[in-house]
Amino acid sequence: MIKKKSKYIYIISLLLAIFTTFAISFLIANLTKAEINQDSETVLSVENLTLSDSSYEVRFQGFNANNSVVVPTISDPILVVDKEITYVCYDWSSLSQIRINMQRTNTNSSFAYLGVELRLSYMQTENLSQNIQDFNGEKYNDITLFSLEEDITIPTVTFYIDEQEGLEEGNQTKFGYGFGLYKFEFVYSFIDLSDSSQPNAIEKSIGSMYFAILPDDIDELSGSFGIDYEVSSSTTFLNAFTFSINNDIYKYANPCYIEWFVEGVDEHNMRYVLTESDRVDQYYTYSAIYEGEYPYGRNGNTFYFDSNGIEADFQITCNIYDSSGNLKNTATIEVTTIKIETMSYLWLIIIGIILALVFIATIILIIVLKKNEKMY
Repeated sequence: MIKKKSKYIYIISLLLAIFTTFAISFLIANLTKAEINQDSETVLSVENLTLSDSSYEVRFQGFNANNSVVVPTISDPILVVDKEITYVCYDWSSLSQIRINMQRTNTNSSFAYLGVELRLSYMQTENLSQNIQDFNGEKYNDITLFSLEEDITIPTVTFYIDEQEGLEEGNQTKFGYGFGLYKFEFVYSFIDLSDSSQPNAIEKSIGSMYFAILPDDIDELSGSFGIDYEVSSSTTFLNAFTFSINNDIYKYANPCYIEWFVEGVDEHNMRYVLTESDRVDQYYTYSAIYEGEYPYGRNGNTFYFDSNGIEADFQITCNIYDSSGNLKNTATIEVTTIKIETMSYLWLIIIGIILALVFIATIILIIVLKKNEKMY
């Protein structure tokens, strides 16, 4: 009887063990599912800029040109269309780079992680109320800035606000577009191995981090400036010029407040301005060098000028305006694209040969004439 009871106890214990194992497995699977579906969290403070969920954590940190940490300011929530956005704000003049550290925090084997992407959207503006959610097909809408097939160790991406001389862009080194609004979004994909009803990959975003890189206030900037230039050759074999403001007063101002103008006169007294839009007021009788918009741009600290095949003397003017459109400073420089006719070395050689032949012939003639005189 005791042996029979022991047998039942063994069977019951075995069933309980099996049940417990399945229960624990089910509980772990569901707990992990609950974790993977947790809401993403965005932590915003001047010391901690973090996106995270139960699987990944992404940290952002700003540095200046000397590799010292730059402390940002955090904007109040701004309602843009139907969503509130909080910006991490940096001065363009103080920020050189943003380092983005990405790492996986969940190593549970129930999920097969397939890859990660860091996506970027950008808008060149200093107005934080503009709709960064809808770029309307602008150039920098939803770029995949960084991607990597799944690896627990993900390299840090260094995102430079401006292009850097001597550095090449790669998967871990990226260049930005100067001042403006940036949106970074981290997305990963995975397959839930414990759920056979969902064999396809699932893509999940852990949220977005918004940065406002702000230019210097044009109304607070002052100081005179001059213009430097470098000469190159255009496609029409005339001189082309790259002009630049010769100090850094306005280096980090919004380029829309810095505008370049061209006025020229050729050897036939024909007068020119850069584009049709410049043919106003006293310039309505002038000809436009370019019919539409100037293809190389006319705003900013530098200005590339190609005269489009026109030989003339040109006056290049840089105007700087305040936020109300009033002229606050100006500078002018004069250059020319008129070709100076130079005698080629070939013609000099030919003329030299002719003169030498004439000289030799003259000597021979003199010698012949003197011999003839002696004969007589």
